[in-house]
Amino acid sequence: MARCVALALAAATVGSCRCGGPAGGDARSDSGRPDSGSDAAVSPDAGAQPGTDSSLACNEAGVAPGEHWQALASPGVSLGALGAAVVWTGTALLVWGGDSPTGLTAVGARYDPGCDRWTPMSTAGAPAARDLRTAVWTGTEMIIAGGYAPAGIDVDGGRYDPVADAWAPIASDPALANCPSERGFWSGADVLLWCFDRVLRWNAATDVWTASPDSSSGGPSARGLGGSAWTGTELLVWGGGLATPSDYYILATDGGRYDPAADAWAPIATAGAPLPRRLPVALWTGTEMLVWGGDGDNLTMPAPTDAGRYDPATDSWLPLGVSGAPAWRPELSAAWSGSDLIVWGGGQAGDAFATGARWDATLDSWSPVTDTDAPSARFGHSAVWTGTRMLLWGGTDGVIGPLVPLFTTYFPR
Repeated sequence: MARCVALALAAATVGSCRCGGPAGGDARSDSGRPDSGSDAAVSPDAGAQPGTDSSLACNEAGVAPGEHWQALASPGVSLGALGAAVVWTGTALLVWGGDSPTGLTAVGARYDPGCDRWTPMSTAGAPAARDLRTAVWTGTEMIIAGGYAPAGIDVDGGRYDPVADAWAPIASDPALANCPSERGFWSGADVLLWCFDRVLRWNAATDVWTASPDSSSGGPSARGLGGSAWTGTELLVWGGGLATPSDYYILATDGGRYDPAADAWAPIATAGAPLPRRLPVALWTGTEMLVWGGDGDNLTMPAPTDAGRYDPATDSWLPLGVSGAPAWRPELSAAWSGSDLIVWGGGQAGDAFATGARWDATLDSWSPVTDTDAPSARFGHSAVWTGTRMLLWGGTDGVIGPLVPLFTTYFPR
């Protein structure tokens, strides 16, 4: 703490360490939930590029070496444990809304991992309480769009500036009713999210929603609960359940790649693709989309037991090794560390997991995540990668409802 105070005093001069203060930067968040965020958290998933741990100077010297779990400070307010907006800014974790032990909430907080400290977010002008919304970090703002509210599905949203600690509304769009829980991504100008049979685009400069060509114009067939990833130039959509009157039960075996600059679709190759599934992990590594885990159709197809790596440069699939992998499950958390795919937790009501593993991309091999001091079994939680650690938030075991918000961190080495 003395070191943190000293750095904070120095920051008054050089502006480097803002212990407990507003956060800015770059980010990503991803859980295994249908909406994970962007590839920076799971990969760069609160959207998706590995984070920069620039705020961690305060306590990095006090971090124990080696693989371990470490519980972090309580936020001091009742934040949502399930379906919350969770993004990594590059220096701070933002958590807003979601389903708390007392119901849907519209409060949030910022967490500085360098000083292990939470700061409440302003509630003035914030969107109404909701969960399972799309949440995206743009580099300067967290964008909230859609989600489930007590009165039904919301089609509005908001933008939060952590430097000013201020909210402003964004335009509404009735089409958001079709995609209340899909992951969103930041293209550099637009928020992009797959929405039933097309991509919705929200432009930050104009505050206007537009839509891509739909499935009748070269896009993938209508679906939900699939995997998606942003490559830096294209939005990849793969798998999921085809839309039917009975739900997303018929599994999609294909996918598509959307180029927002050309506003056009191209198919994703099916040769060598993994088995179809709903709720998979889909993460961008910088060169490939990794697909792992997920669930079957709940009728005739069990959970898949294979995995794949998709290379858009060659439009081809390679298998991802499964020897030593943990038991398959949906709704897990996952993160791309820059070298490893880290998965933990997941499951469904009555069958939650408290286990995980790391996949080494160079060796194509798995090793277990330590269970010493690991959190209790859960699914539907969120995870973000900061550059050195994976931060985990919330979840449920499906029995007692939303858990009291968990906040912990996993150091892989």
